[in-house]
Amino acid sequence: MPFSIASVYCEMAMPKFIWVCEISTHDLFKDGKIAGDILFDATANPYDRRSFLSIHYPDFLLLNNRDFLTDDPKRLTLHARRTKLFRTIVM
Repeated sequence: MPFSIASVYCEMAMPKFIWVCEISTHDLFKDGKIAGDILFDATANPYDRRSFLSIHYPDFLLLNNRDFLTDDPKRLTLHARRTKLFRTIVM
């Protein structure tokens, strides 16, 4: 995980308990590496369709603002490598 991704995660508001799901390929797994990760709010309502906190994959970072209580699209922030903001946060 690049240092800047760790910085983003440290700045995010987090619930007391989270699930971390790592995404990898067979070859990366053999080397102890991951391709990305998904953070889930372990305290979320089981009926919440957007209980994830973030989805990180190469060239892609999706942040979910859990302060919104509805499925408002404004609660999601997408950062892709082609955008300046992504390069600022992730690179």
